[in-house]
Amino acid sequence: MKNFEDQFYSYIDEFIHFRDIAYIKGWAFHAELSIGEIGYIDNNNEHHTIPWKGLPSPDVEEVFGLKAKNCRFDLSFKIKEDDVLDVVLVFKLSDGTFFKKGRLYEDGLRRGPWPYGEWERSGVIKEFLDILKNSRKDAKILEIGSRARSGILNRMWVVPDTMEYTGLDIFDGEGVDVVGDAHQLTSYFSPDTFDFIFSMNVFEHLIMPWKVAIEMNHVLRKNGIIMIITHQAFPLHDTPWDFWRYSDTAWHGLFNKYTGFEILKTELGDPVKILASSIYEGTLKLHHSPAFVHSLVIAKKTKNTKLKWDIKTERILNTFYPE
Repeated sequence: MKNFEDQFYSYIDEFIHFRDIAYIKGWAFHAELSIGEIGYIDNNNEHHTIPWKGLPSPDVEEVFGLKAKNCRFDLSFKIKEDDVLDVVLVFKLSDGTFFKKGRLYEDGLRRGPWPYGEWERSGVIKEFLDILKNSRKDAKILEIGSRARSGILNRMWVVPDTMEYTGLDIFDGEGVDVVGDAHQLTSYFSPDTFDFIFSMNVFEHLIMPWKVAIEMNHVLRKNGIIMIITHQAFPLHDTPWDFWRYSDTAWHGLFNKYTGFEILKTELGDPVKILASSIYEGTLKLHHSPAFVHSLVIAKKTKNTKLKWDIKTERILNTFYPE
């Protein structure tokens, strides 16, 4: 007997929520049955369905054949922001059975590096984790920005138990071994100390990221590996210490032969749309342009840099990072 569930194919291209309206775009088809209705199940377990109206899908049809013809859909419905993560997409098939896709934010979405449970599926992060797994067991690793601000310790999923881990943060707290400023790494660590350095969502808060790149070079061993995740498009946060946004090509300005690095891979992750609050000629089609929550890089130290940048942050700013 055939397993009809295994013959159901679907993909979510877009899942957006704005002003209590959810917008879902994607495609779905069954190898043998037709789809009669599409809808969702809310957090009260109530079914909301409408007749299926398949939209043209030449791109999907090209891959799967005629059975995928007109399999695209464009669905929108009213739902509160606090409830949208509980939405389950549902399809009613021609034999009367329902097929559930699971909670949308967990099942079937185009994945970037987030959330934490899916990081290992991202190209850059998977490559970094693979490098860690294949490195020597007693390697030393530094995390810049290690404080568990959201209750999450990155060392739990990144660092193998055998590695010697050091967590650095501007404030003390859970996950912090050394309290200090990333602009002054050489004040806390000797040259050629670490085999790996990684940082999650910190580089947007560094007033002089080029200085940090130089400092990282000094405390990293030759052929050591760095991985950095920060933002390409994201709201202002932790102001006034929110300074930069990075494209995938911006990393070449920080990690290059002059700072002593070779970039191995860059990546943009988690597509978003930028919606203007006021429309004029310059913002009319803003939401059509690509934007991403995250920008990632892996680089290798190739040599010791001769560059210096001895300016300290307090000579530039009289503000402090908000605790």
